[in-house]
Amino acid sequence: MLDALGNWLTPEMSTLLRQRYGHDGSLGIFNRYRPIALAPPDAQSLVLDDALTLMGSALASPTSASYEGGQLLPLALDLRADCRQAVTSCQGRVHITITLIDGSGAVITETTQPLLYGVFAPRDWPPGQMVQHLAALSLPEDLLPGRYDLSVALDDESAQRFATIDVLPQGGRFFPETGYFVPGVLRRAWSDLGGIDRAGLPLSPAVPFAWGTLQCFERVCLELREGQVSQRALGELLYLAETQRSAECLPAVASAQGTFRSGTLPDTLCNDFVPFWRDIADSAGEPISGSLDRAQLRVQWTQFARLERHSDGSFSLGRLGDETLRLAPGERYRWP
Repeated sequence: MLDALGNWLTPEMSTLLRQRYGHDGSLGIFNRYRPIALAPPDAQSLVLDDALTLMGSALASPTSASYEGGQLLPLALDLRADCRQAVTSCQGRVHITITLIDGSGAVITETTQPLLYGVFAPRDWPPGQMVQHLAALSLPEDLLPGRYDLSVALDDESAQRFATIDVLPQGGRFFPETGYFVPGVLRRAWSDLGGIDRAGLPLSPAVPFAWGTLQCFERVCLELREGQVSQRALGELLYLAETQRSAECLPAVASAQGTFRSGTLPDTLCNDFVPFWRDIADSAGEPISGSLDRAQLRVQWTQFARLERHSDGSFSLGRLGDETLRLAPGERYRWP
């Protein structure tokens, strides 16, 4: 539905959904979107101005023991409006500023955006009900270890502190090539897979969903579930949408036999791909198709990859992380 919003929903509802949902990859020909997930909210009661009160706040859980400099911090503010009097904030566009403050009270970084993305003024909110504003604050890459406060303010009103976070180095890294930060726990798994040569550059932030955290790279997507990182089976998922099917090797010769350093060659591995598969077997997984011709390449699909053989005999891996996000050339991940 989110990919056909112009035909289904008003522009205001389209904006609300795009701010609240992240792309969780594709399943066959369908894109999947899920709500950004945060930790349970902390109940509060902070009067922000004559009409608006902060009733609660929630942060995304850290991917490791603490937050780390460089990461994107999603957070939500639960607000309630009382517009029985025609105060300024009820009538028009209100801006909300979220600020990171150190122990001395100095401002480290901040983000400002229209309240509720400029879609609905508080006078149009459901009377007496809470409305959630989702935001994302980029923590500076050079942020020193320590404890920091988060504050919130509306336009020229005084800022009020609503949350505290601990920041410690966790081994993450910012990639200026694509502008995304990879948290330490995901970066270690990325390195074990071969880093840039095997997994590629990050194409999304680390996005928190109810099931866990997802981060996609050029050739893989990593899932963090209950402290454990694994590859998403992109080969299996994207092969569902492949219009060409093959259960046999091309040319029709017996499949490879023998052993390699980590075990026995699968019976379903085609001879064309034996040299390449030997080097990446642990990360590519078992073959799930025969070989077939695809876009001037000969390919064979595995659980986590698409092996590609070029006409000159060289090999490459399909950009399955890119393909599951379905990003057009030059397009970035759709959230935040």
